Amino acid sequence: MKLALILTDSPDRVRDLQRNLSGEFSVIVGRSVAESLDLVQTLPVDLALVDLRSPSVRSDDIPERIREWREHCSVVALLPDEGMDGMLAASYDASLRTDSTPYEISAVLDRVMEHQRLLEELGQQREEIRRLRARSERLQAARAPFRPVDKIIKAFSRALSSGFDQERLLGLFLDTVVEMMHVSKVSVLLHDGNPGEYRVRCYRGLRPDVAEGLRLRSSAGLAAWLAREGCIMTRELADDPGVSAELRKEMDALQAMVSIPMLCGGVLVGILNLNNRVTGSPFQEDELETLFTLASHMAVAVRDMGALQQVLHEKAYTEQVVAAMGAGVITINDREEVVMCNQRAAEILGKAASEVVNHDLRTLPSPLGDLLYEVMCTGNSVRDKEVLLLPARTPLIVNAYPLAGATGDVMGSALVFNPCPAVSRRDVESLAAAVQQLQTGIGSLAEEMRQSLGEAQAAIQTIPEGPLDPVQVGELRDVLAQELSRLTSLVEKLAATGQDGEGRRERPIVLGPVEQPVESPVSEARRL
Repeated sequence: MKLALILTDSPDRVRDLQRNLSGEFSVIVGRSVAESLDLVQTLPVDLALVDLRSPSVRSDDIPERIREWREHCSVVALLPDEGMDGMLAASYDASLRTDSTPYEISAVLDRVMEHQRLLEELGQQREEIRRLRARSERLQAARAPFRPVDKIIKAFSRALSSGFDQERLLGLFLDTVVEMMHVSKVSVLLHDGNPGEYRVRCYRGLRPDVAEGLRLRSSAGLAAWLAREGCIMTRELADDPGVSAELRKEMDALQAMVSIPMLCGGVLVGILNLNNRVTGSPFQEDELETLFTLASHMAVAVRDMGALQQVLHEKAYTEQVVAAMGAGVITINDREEVVMCNQRAAEILGKAASEVVNHDLRTLPSPLGDLLYEVMCTGNSVRDKEVLLLPARTPLIVNAYPLAGATGDVMGSALVFNPCPAVSRRDVESLAAAVQQLQTGIGSLAEEMRQSLGEAQAAIQTIPEGPLDPVQVGELRDVLAQELSRLTSLVEKLAATGQDGEGRRERPIVLGPVEQPVESPVSEARRL
């Protein structure tokens, strides 16, 4: 993680820079330029962006002041439109124009950060002997008195008895750690918010604006090391050359001398960070072991509270969905108790939901209780079954389903039901089948009539305009008589479709369009 500090009075400039720096840097912005300079003294700033257009940036020694507090911090000038003189430009590591493109900004920042990395590695080599000596001296320091274990357990039990309020639990836990270890700065990071990030959820002694802006990636740095190794990270261990520089920067940003993993089931739930004791004495191994154990218990509590909150949220969501359904829904558990009855089900049953929920399924009218019990015992679903709800014998269409857990164990059963419509589904299906058969028959009759009419019209067209031969007249009369007889038979069949139950005939609606093309060939035939 890299920290970038912006010294400017322009909110628009801050937004533009944050958009270009969001991928690699955690951006810190003070409420004023003076406050931003104060932040350099307390935070391990890697990059300082100085807006020379801001009225508050009047001093020419800002780069020297920043390097006095942070030797390896890169200082980049944001040039005004009129530019700046050569002496002032020489005091900055690089400069950016107002119209610099994102590619130019990225190239400049990569160059200055590479220069900073080389300087830091050189400083680490020079400080290696000093660190070894300091470590030896700290190991020989006087041991601080350790509080009795029973008092620690009592304080921690008070934190765990805070109920299901996660914020209060974390606050009591940190107060216990501060009282036990006599430290001035402590924080807890949890894996929530954006995926792949750890954020500060509770802290003591840190600046609020700094704590809220920090985020640690789970794939690199301190979080990745703790998840992989599963042991405590100390400042002495962090100063080892084999440890990444990003891990040291993250501990500097958190102002931590010790980082303890909060593990649950091999998963890094959070990170507990402490700075030095107020007396300056080092931590003892037994103290750190106790903190590691307490942090693991706290990880279990935090994970369980998160799971409980998720379950409560899903339960409320499910209840709202079921309450809004247009069908009645009733569910029972494996103890044969009704656990859910929505408003629609209560209306159909004619009872209040409170009279059914948390009562034995025998309070349900027959046969709903029997269906629920049968489905729960057999594990077989019931679909679209028509039943009569006693005592009013109200017809219902019901669907029943068994409810099983992830392991296959029976958890209960559910019943979804609606009143039967005025016309039963079976009658609707029968009527639809009859209409389809009728349409098919009428279509066949209409096709035969069309063929007969075509043959009659073809015969009429063969009549010559002059006098007819008696033989031709006889043949024509036979053809027309045959086709007219066929048409009469087909019309009778169609007329039969309009006969009512008492034998009366009604004019079929299909005969109107049929009689019109029949009249012309019949009248011509009669004239013959």
